[in-house]
Amino acid sequence: MSGRARVLIRPAEYDDKTLDRVVEEIFDSFACKIDGQKVLVKPNMLSGRPPERAVTTHPSVVAAVVRALERRRAGEIMVGDNPGMRHYGDSSEVAAATGILDVARPYFRNLGQSPRRIRMHNPYAGEVVISGEVLECDVLVTLPKFKTHSLTALTCAVKNSYGFLLGAEKARLHRVARSAEAFAGVVVAVWALRRPDVAIVDAVSAMQGNGPSSRDIFHYGRLLASDDSVALDAVAGALMGLRPDEVKTTVEAARRGLGQADLDKIDIDGPFKAIEGFKLPMTMGRGRFAQIVSGLAGGLFISRPRPDINECVRCKLCMEHCPTSAIRMDPYPVISHKKCIRCYCCLEFCPVEAMKLSRRVSLFRKIGR
Repeated sequence: MSGRARVLIRPAEYDDKTLDRVVEEIFDSFACKIDGQKVLVKPNMLSGRPPERAVTTHPSVVAAVVRALERRRAGEIMVGDNPGMRHYGDSSEVAAATGILDVARPYFRNLGQSPRRIRMHNPYAGEVVISGEVLECDVLVTLPKFKTHSLTALTCAVKNSYGFLLGAEKARLHRVARSAEAFAGVVVAVWALRRPDVAIVDAVSAMQGNGPSSRDIFHYGRLLASDDSVALDAVAGALMGLRPDEVKTTVEAARRGLGQADLDKIDIDGPFKAIEGFKLPMTMGRGRFAQIVSGLAGGLFISRPRPDINECVRCKLCMEHCPTSAIRMDPYPVISHKKCIRCYCCLEFCPVEAMKLSRRVSLFRKIGR
């Protein structure tokens, strides 16, 4: 994509007056026809965590977007996501736990009830099953959370579309696309099935460290927005202090000509400065001598999931959500590192953050790659 892109960055807090003002400006800036249209609002509903945990899109942001769509006389408003990896009935429960169900009524939709099989441009997965609403909507508004991600570096506008996938499809794609580069290609291919018309990032409360479900939360006080998801992710990555080549989804989307990833060709409207002291995931190899050595030694050190039995509640979710069945209970989680592909889904779905990352020496091979 050779044209210029625009990204809006605005100070914001979780109060209706501020959010309404900023969201109105966003819709005015990235104009698309709303009047009479069927609009799908797709927040990040990774799992059933309360909004103060900053794992999911804050309900106040969802509510502000719904109000803006009502003022613009949308013909139909749908709010939904596909949380989890295997279970089709979790959507309402997760929406209730995150506070999104309360603000989305009567517009909330269980996106798992209208599956559609569709062909996809990717060597690892020629077709996928996604929510029919994604293909049927006239306007798609994606509402990602500003977070790090242990596998993809960040989870933002492009990665949020992974929620198009139903149930076990998420696990299947993790299983067939095992490297970070391969998985980034799959994520971009899913996102490209229906590129969002507007992306609004909830960066009021944000997450750093070993995201996307860590306890390392900080107040950033921003909303970011664009009609180019790739440009938005490029700016978000720069704010986190990531190098452009470290966000593989952005690299792949730009390579395919699907968005603008060159910061010199992105008009950034608002306060743009890398966040001082921002903590990247351990998997990014920053800040420790061993991690520096790892980069020089071509993978001498690897990051592996490790259960903390002092925090584990033996709920079995890590075992149930592991795409390669690498986890068994005895009585706490036991991980087969021969089977583990380091997708870190166990970290994502542990409700008490008992699954940790640890650095281990691997002298002879990279496990699971």
